[in-house]
Amino acid sequence: MVTSQTTAHDLRSLKELLSKIRSGTSTITLGTRAFNVLARLIDEPQMTAVSSITDLARILEVNASTLTRLAKRLGYRGFNELQSVFRRHIVDSGASYYSRQVDQLIHPAADTDHALDVFNQVVEDELENLRKLRNGIDVSLLSEAAMLLKNARKVRVHGLRQFYSLANFFTYGLGLIRDRVSGLGDAGHGVAHALSQLNEQDCLVVLGCTPYTRATILACEVAHDMGIPVIALTDSSASLLAANADCCFVIPSTGRFYANSTAAWAALLEGLLTLVAKELGEEAIKTLKTREALIERLGISI
Repeated sequence: MVTSQTTAHDLRSLKELLSKIRSGTSTITLGTRAFNVLARLIDEPQMTAVSSITDLARILEVNASTLTRLAKRLGYRGFNELQSVFRRHIVDSGASYYSRQVDQLIHPAADTDHALDVFNQVVEDELENLRKLRNGIDVSLLSEAAMLLKNARKVRVHGLRQFYSLANFFTYGLGLIRDRVSGLGDAGHGVAHALSQLNEQDCLVVLGCTPYTRATILACEVAHDMGIPVIALTDSSASLLAANADCCFVIPSTGRFYANSTAAWAALLEGLLTLVAKELGEEAIKTLKTREALIERLGISI
């Protein structure tokens, strides 16, 4: 519970308070540095919600005590209480994510009822996400992930809801060129059993995007605590998946599609698989020939 009637209970109220402080109409006054810190926290609610006070202080280049004093100045008992405003906002935003996306689609700012206009907008959104991915990719991170996927004793892949299909695609593609690849818990024995079979010689790949799935975040956190190398694909460097990953790719996912746009995700997965195949070299060819022989023997392809 908050301790002051003037304390902001949600992010919108906090934004209004910031505006009043800026205009001098609030009973609360802040110095320039504290004001800028508050503005940054509000501008990046995801980061504020999931980061520790120590990490936030490092990112904002202030002392942790500065954040505590700021929270108390705003009427909270401490920084945890201020941070809870941002955490509730993230949870509430996730709960209505899809309906809000559709609402923006059917009530656009401009008239885009024509089918071709809507289609072209979606394509342009995906092309922009792909451009952002290409221009922002860290080459050293690609190489690091490819080597992890090449050298790991076992690779397990985990993604739920919308990202189940992408996780399944990646599992199949990687399983064509190396052994001991499967979805986490695919045998039906549960995630706990699946994680218990892994150690620091293995690798877990997790996929998740706003609104995050609690089970995916928890699996990532537990794997990290167990010392299992984690490759995370997510939409924000401030996400809980990123916080527990040894190797993290932030993938542009915005657009007019009512769920997360995934063209850039598919491109990154294909790029990673191609790099792993290149790193495996003759071993990848040998594995593929074994698969091809079995496909021919079973008469699977026509």
